[in-house]
Formats: sequence, structure tokens, C-alpha cells
Amino acid sequence: MVIVGMVAIPAVGAVAQENSETEPENDVDEMSPGERLSGVMGVQQAELDGEIERNAFTIALERADDNATKASHITEKLNETEARLTEFDERKAELDEQRANGDITEGQYRAQMAKMATEVETQKQQLNQSNATASELPEETLEENGVNVTAIGTLMNNANELSGGEVSEIARSIAGDRSGVVDRPGEDRDRSEDRGEQRQDDRDTDETSDAADRDDEQDQEQENEAGANEQRDDTDDETDDDSNTENGSDAGSNGGGTDAGNQ
Repeated sequence: MVIVGMVAIPAVGAVAQENSETEPENDVDEMSPGERLSGVMGVQQAELDGEIERNAFTIALERADDNATKASHITEKLNETEARLTEFDERKAELDEQRANGDITEGQYRAQMAKMATEVETQKQQLNQSNATASELPEETLEENGVNVTAIGTLMNNANELSGGEVSEIARSIAGDRSGVVDRPGEDRDRSEDRGEQRQDDRDTDETSDAADRDDEQDQEQENEAGANEQRDDTDDETDDDSNTENGSDAGSNGGGTDAGNQ
């Protein structure tokens, strides 16, 4: 009897494992085309909003006049991130409850969770940026401006918990293997990673073009000035010729008068 019991337990575990492995596929199949489209569009919109938010933070740090201003921006961003993560945690709890009560379908639940995973990813990227910038600032400056470096790690752990497990699986099933971040239609995946380099190349091209324009303007001004100098030289030569002609006429007149007197 003991042997039978020992055999039966693994059998139950194997069935449970099989059900657990096939369950995600069943959940994915439960999404209607409209729900899946809603999930993809939600993720793409969240990605766009996240890119705008990240760029604004980057620009604020780059334009900071001093380290104190940078530290102040980091403190503001950390407070904002903490509030957002709290909001996401509450939203997740609400969605879990709605799914359990049957108030929303499995497809609706997964679409909302995929969007939230993308939003959490934005917060994680900004935490990484805050941490990288803070590591370059003096500790005294960080303390004076209320930057808690330990809090950055705590917030990152909270974000990982929110975007891990089932949420991560849902994000991959809808958005692909990019932690909730997807390509926009018509874009290659590598293009999103190279946007910063492309923007830099564009700026370099614009600067080169502006420099070329300035050189052309300087060349044109030099040509105009040279032409004006030549014109003044021609005018001066004509004036000298006229003066010489007049002097010759006067000399001729005076010579004629002298000859008449001698006669």
C-alpha cells in the first residue's frame, strides 16, 4: 500500500505540471482578435508615452546648469516613480479581483496587464538612468538635494516584482520578447535601439550643412567686396585719365598763348 501511495503522488504532480504548462496557451487562445488588438495598441501607446517621458528626463539632466540641479531632477523623478509604482500595484490588485469575480474576460485582463508591463518598464529604465547619473555626483550634493540612493534599489525591486511572473509571461505573449516594449508598425526592432545614434547623426549633418552655408556666405561676401574694389579702382583710373586730359588741354592752351605773345 505504501508503494502505491508513493507512485500515486508523482502521478498527481505530473498532471498538475502538465496542466500548468498548457494553461498559458489556453489563456492566450481565450483572447479574441479584438482583445489582442486592444492589447497590442495599448502596449504601443504606452511605449510611445514612455519614450516621450524618458526623453524629457534625459533633456532635463543634460541641460542642468550644475550638479545640484541634476540631483534635484533625480529626486523629483524618484518621487514620481514611487507614486507610479504604487498606482500600478493598486491597478494590478483591482484587475486580479475583477478577473476573479468574472467582471472582465481573460482577454481583457491580459490586454490591460501587457500595457501595464510596458509602463513599468519605462519606470525601470528611468530608475537605471537616475542611478547612473547619481553615481557621477558627489555624495554631499546628493544628500543636500534629498537623493536617496538606497531608495533607487528598493524601487527597482518593487518594479521587478510588478513586471515579473505572470505579468512578464502575458507581456511576452502579446508584445514579444522585449519586456513589454514592442516595435511600432513599419519599424525594425534595431531601429528603436539606434534612435539616439540617428538623432546624433542628424544633428551632425545639420551642423555640417550650417557650416557649409556659412562658408558660402563668406565666399560670396569676399567676391562682392573684391568686385567693389575693382569697380573703385576702375573709377579712380578713369578719374586720373580725365585729370591728365584736362592738364594736357590746359598746357596746350598756355603754349598757344605764349606763341602769340612772342609773335
